[in-house]
Amino acid sequence: MALKLDITDDRGVKTRYHKIVLAQAEWPATGANPNLIVTVRSYVNKDLRDREAKLGDDTSIQTRGIALPPLDTITLPALYEALKALPEWADATDC
Repeated sequence: MALKLDITDDRGVKTRYHKIVLAQAEWPATGANPNLIVTVRSYVNKDLRDREAKLGDDTSIQTRGIALPPLDTITLPALYEALKALPEWADATDC
């Protein structure tokens, strides 16, 4: 599972393929609902993304944490849908 979306970073590097590699919940000291953070790796092209999956090499160009709203169900498909619901990811497509 991954998302396809053209993103250009501050250095001018364009990435196109993005996959969630980690999801974690962080509970605030107040005991309120946990903050859900996903770690997303971004790749220049599909070949590099597939190579990493096949060989285990880290071929990502960028890795970043993204905060998601609380979810009732935490599954990989639900995480990707929540990511696509964010304004900056609204144009992303499944790939």
